[in-house]
Amino acid sequence: MMVIYEFKVKLLYREGKVFYHRWSEIVEHPFGTVKFVWGFKQFLCRGLVKVAGEVSLAFLAYNFRRVFNIFGADGAGLVAVFGL
Repeated sequence: MMVIYEFKVKLLYREGKVFYHRWSEIVEHPFGTVKFVWGFKQFLCRGLVKVAGEVSLAFLAYNFRRVFNIFGADGAGLVAVFGL
């Protein structure tokens, strides 16, 4: 309970509101993309371990897609950045 109280106190000040707004922009975007754009709204598996694996695969695909969009599918951007 103390953590929730401290968080609410931080949101009373401008710096806390700015921090929370920026944090929500960074954190919520991948979840929104996976859920609404890709249609990943319910799990196919049951059980905590299986669901965690399913979510891990979904976000692995999300991260691979980001890498391909940032660096290019041919890998030329990776060569330019890392000198591979």
